[in-house]
Amino acid sequence: MNYYVFLNKNDQETLQVAWRLTTSTSNELYINEIVDWLKLSHYKLNRLISDLQSGLAQITHDPKAVQVSNGKLMGRNLNCEYFRQFQLMLLHQSLPFQIFEFDYVNRQRQSRQTFLEQHFISKSTYYKIRAQIEEHLTAASGYKNSIKLNLHREFMTRSQITKVYYYYCMGLEDPFPEQNELVAKLVNVVIMTYRLMLSPGEKAQLRLFLHVQLMRIKNQHFVNLRDVLQLSQDHQTETVKTFFKNHLGYLQGIDCDSEVAYLLAYLSSQCYTNTMAIKFVNAVDGCFSEARRKFLIDLRQAQILNQPQVSDHQMKEMVERLIRLSSRLLIFDFQYDSMEWQDSKQKIKSDFPGLQLLADTLTDRLSKIFYLNPSDVEYDRISYNYLVELVVSLPPHAVRDRIQICVDFVGGAAMRDYVAANLRHFFFRNVDVTTTLTKQTDIYVTDLYNHTVNGMLQIVLPTSYNYEILQKLAGEVYRVREDKLLRAFKNDDLETEKLG
Repeated sequence: MNYYVFLNKNDQETLQVAWRLTTSTSNELYINEIVDWLKLSHYKLNRLISDLQSGLAQITHDPKAVQVSNGKLMGRNLNCEYFRQFQLMLLHQSLPFQIFEFDYVNRQRQSRQTFLEQHFISKSTYYKIRAQIEEHLTAASGYKNSIKLNLHREFMTRSQITKVYYYYCMGLEDPFPEQNELVAKLVNVVIMTYRLMLSPGEKAQLRLFLHVQLMRIKNQHFVNLRDVLQLSQDHQTETVKTFFKNHLGYLQGIDCDSEVAYLLAYLSSQCYTNTMAIKFVNAVDGCFSEARRKFLIDLRQAQILNQPQVSDHQMKEMVERLIRLSSRLLIFDFQYDSMEWQDSKQKIKSDFPGLQLLADTLTDRLSKIFYLNPSDVEYDRISYNYLVELVVSLPPHAVRDRIQICVDFVGGAAMRDYVAANLRHFFFRNVDVTTTLTKQTDIYVTDLYNHTVNGMLQIVLPTSYNYEILQKLAGEVYRVREDKLLRAFKNDDLETEKLG
């Protein structure tokens, strides 16, 4: 989802520069790089810098938080918390976001005419911006056209609204302070009823979720989940239902079973508890059963996996994890995309290209079973989540594009072991780093070129190395892995032809 849809172009560009300035080395950016990057005129550049300086000065209480000197834009003591506060400040000043809040979560506070007069806008302007927001939220709702899921529109709308507040407000503020007391009571009821042990971050998530749920109910937007979920009746369920009836029962049209099922579905999606009293209706459950069966076939036929390295028990357990993940992605979808998500996604893809192909296969399978027509963004998100699950669940040596690096420093065993330890930390799971040269070695890393080492890539690594050198080494690992992957698939194709 594009969370910057509420911000005008100038604010978006200001935030982009603020993010780069915050995350750059020494909090510095060259002015000419900013101009080339954003294609700014001299006037727009000055305005952007002025907005950045005044905005961050308010947040940091430091009038010199951002300065220009010697062709550079320089920040002082900037961090991600200041960036998020600056982002939230711009959001609150945004007219589209104020229309969003009025129309989606706070309609009962005032009439539309009063809202228009307070913001000095016409009806045509209001309806134009409202239509743009509606179009964006609907497009981001995902899987809305699946004939198998039959998700209630209110369910999808709440999901998108919740993610907006997650992105901007998480850990910074509760968006509707007037209902803090009611939300606090409900949080306590949920935690005590289900005996949850939540971290401060998880409690903040739950509070924001409940703020949106209660505001939507208050504004007469009710959810109906009876076509998707069945709510079991037990004493825990009755406790939560009683709270809704006592505090919200005055509202006409509220479906307590659906609202409680909605809350329990959220708790299940966050893996807070495995004892939720909800289950899918038969039609939806049948689709997941089909996915379970076909996922197992896809995994057993996956060329990237060294099948003897994965036991039947491990394979079935991994399928169950993938099915639970699928239910969260398709129905209990309360994920949001952080600023770092894209970089993280590309890093994992480059580390595990073979598993990425398998993740795409599983995504295609899920789309076919549930009659999905996902956008590129939705498809990419499902595939990315599958990839992460495969990386975590599979035995490391079961992946056939695994790379082996031998570190052999003639300068001494201590430096050799230090470099090897750093490389293990840097490359994580899909690279074996050893100090022994074997027939399985793919890359030989040394501090002094050795002409007797043949048949593999040899890389001379300086004794004093930095992160940029490690990134170059990662590029070489990526290229060697791609060649290895192509050879593995080519050999399998040849074997298949021989068997045929």
